[in-house]
Amino acid sequence: MPTVKLHPNIPVQLTLLSLEGELDNGIVHYQTSAGILSVSRNVAENINALELRIGEAFQICKQVRGGFAEYTVWLAGESERGR
Repeated sequence: MPTVKLHPNIPVQLTLLSLEGELDNGIVHYQTSAGILSVSRNVAENINALELRIGEAFQICKQVRGGFAEYTVWLAGESERGR
């Protein structure tokens, strides 16, 4: 399965194929519609806080400012309307 590459300041819409991520050396790996998404535990906690269901879309963006990266996650519009 390919790896999801996040480019600076460009949101990516994904759906989880499994609700459980696999933890490996502080990195959580999720199976998504676009491939394997690897994120820190902090970002994984933010994804888990969305309380996603299988097939529900979310977006993630690697926001880069002044050489510092911050990851933001949120429900995709159609997922939010479907709740």
